[in-house]
Amino acid sequence: MTNLFKKEQKDFWFFSFVFLTITLAVFFVEPLKNFLNAKEIDLGIEIIFLYYALILATLGFLYGYGIKLFKNNPPKFKSLFLLFSLFNFLFFFTQPTVSSDFFSYISQSRVFSVYGENPFFSSFAEFPQDDFFSALKNSWSDEVTPYGPVFIYLMSVVTFLGKNSLLLTIFLTKSLFVLVNFGILFLLNKIFKDNFINFLYIFNPILLIEFGINMHNESILILFILIGLYFYFKKGLKNFLLASNFFLLAVFVKIYMIIFLPILGSFIFFHQKNARKKIILLFLVGGSFFVLAVITYLPFFEGKETFRGIIAQSEKWNLFSCSPLIFIGVMISYLRNSNPLENIHEITNNCRIFFVGTSLIFYVYVYAKLRKGKNLLKDDSLILCLTLILSWFYFTSFSWFMPWYLTPLIFFLIVNFKLTKERIYLTLLRVVTVLEIFLYLFVR
Repeated sequence: MTNLFKKEQKDFWFFSFVFLTITLAVFFVEPLKNFLNAKEIDLGIEIIFLYYALILATLGFLYGYGIKLFKNNPPKFKSLFLLFSLFNFLFFFTQPTVSSDFFSYISQSRVFSVYGENPFFSSFAEFPQDDFFSALKNSWSDEVTPYGPVFIYLMSVVTFLGKNSLLLTIFLTKSLFVLVNFGILFLLNKIFKDNFINFLYIFNPILLIEFGINMHNESILILFILIGLYFYFKKGLKNFLLASNFFLLAVFVKIYMIIFLPILGSFIFFHQKNARKKIILLFLVGGSFFVLAVITYLPFFEGKETFRGIIAQSEKWNLFSCSPLIFIGVMISYLRNSNPLENIHEITNNCRIFFVGTSLIFYVYVYAKLRKGKNLLKDDSLILCLTLILSWFYFTSFSWFMPWYLTPLIFFLIVNFKLTKERIYLTLLRVVTVLEIFLYLFVR
């Protein structure tokens, strides 16, 4: 037994050494860009892209091998935590490589924290006198923020504390995202107490790169959802109230998370045993939602124009990285000998209307099934429903789909596997990871 344990530990550390070595190749992306005189923050030349894609593909292969190797004998949490800490420490000193979002987070929040203007109406480009303007200006500087108010608050605190020191601001911003990463791991371990689940999260190359290096704010909405699930799993009126409000906070990071609320609400509603408790719950959740919405949007809200950043973002499109249903619509338009470029917004809107209609049917179906049988109120049923509606949203509604948008789906597939132990979710986890790597072909 002792020899077996030593062999398992040796296998893990050898695997970790190889995985870490490949990951560290990301450090050479920036020097390579400088050597090739690439000007943009985004990967703009084929050689750099191929280098980066090769890194991701290799990590994806290793991840699949690691799943097979450690599924039945996962490493100890201390070992996983040590590797996770090492990853985050090394990535702390790495510049985001495939996205300028990290710098846009800083610039857009400075509109509010430094100049006291509304970032939902004023773009960073309106402040060329800003001390960071030359360093942070990019292709998104002319855009108002597409993010929710909770994220603006979080980043505004960081940029306020950073004042006019770019180095300090970057340090504080990275520190925020590192804390979020550790918060996710802490909650995963606390809720599920399963080291294989921790392994799936820590070593997934997409989560590692997007949360550790590029620091996309999907990590923050996942943290809010995970906190919400923590309270939901504990059950009880107070915990359900907290769960629903943390899901709402995720909506106020990225608004499309609103698709989760009807499902969560249905599950919480039917967990109440009598009509009186259901009425109390509805009153408390509705009231808390209203208060939270007023508090978060109060400094920013100026009618429907407050959402013009989100609307503008939703109107951008890329034929080869849009949702499959939109792509199919464009191809049908082309085969009919019409110009799909002229109809792209109509096609996109029709696909989104289709999503809304089919989603309403799905919500009603879930509500009806829950009403008929309490046996459906299992935790894995909730996670499955959330996964399905998110996947359907991805399939139908994005006119410009970025690879990191898949990170919440990866998270839900990991949780699905934990709750059901069905191998299909590990297969889907591999498929989605490979798909996200493939999507980098179309965002450079």
